Amino acid sequence: MIIDNFEGKYEFLRNSYPCNVEYKGDVYPSGEHAFQAAKTADIVLKEKIKNATLHEARQIGKKEIVLPPNWNSDRLVIMKEIQKSKFSQLSLKLKLLLTGDATLIQGGMKYDIFWGQDATGCGDNHHGEILTKLRAIKAHGITMFGLLAFSNSYALQELTAPTVNIAVTQYAGTTKVNPDDTEDVNLDDKEFSGNT
Repeated sequence: MIIDNFEGKYEFLRNSYPCNVEYKGDVYPSGEHAFQAAKTADIVLKEKIKNATLHEARQIGKKEIVLPPNWNSDRLVIMKEIQKSKFSQLSLKLKLLLTGDATLIQGGMKYDIFWGQDATGCGDNHHGEILTKLRAIKAHGITMFGLLAFSNSYALQELTAPTVNIAVTQYAGTTKVNPDDTEDVNLDDKEFSGNT
């Protein structure tokens, strides 16, 4: 299977997907915001990017920032770090894992074929490759467990998927995490509210 359109149910794969992303101690409203802020050490510009719309953040990154000298060689590492942070969130991690072994291609790119591919399939697709590698790391060597959750006090539901890599059981609002997965899951006995 090939996922070459990061829209609709696969919109979460986009770097611009709206979700809090922590990078270098700051929290940004999307991975794209974090990526644009990574171009500068200027705290004022970083704050401006944090509070900007997606379009404004991109414009600041293009027009107001002088790129660091090693930007072209560092940008892949920076994007990997940002995606790793983004997909450390349980609901996004599960969605990424549920793409299974699909080839991930950020398709339909008009101008930036470094990160994706254009309509003819030309481009480097570095973003898709980063997501594919991240998915493999998150799934590597971890056994599938059933995910049990109470939908209400009377009905127990069991949710399973062949690529889910966590073990969580929720009883009357208290989440218990499998001790072998605590480093990966980090729920800290909070109620599980992630989407699968």
